[in-house]
Amino acid sequence: MREHSLACVMTELTVDQRGEPVPQVLLGEMPLGRIGP
Repeated sequence: MREHSLACVMTELTVDQRGEPVPQVLLGEMPLGRIGP
């Protein structure tokens, strides 16, 4: 559940800074998901 929260916060922060949905895709490919398993 923590991963989901982190991803949400990180996505919001990135989107807020860039204002584009591009960082969202980067986050998905980032090692964020690998940290879980």
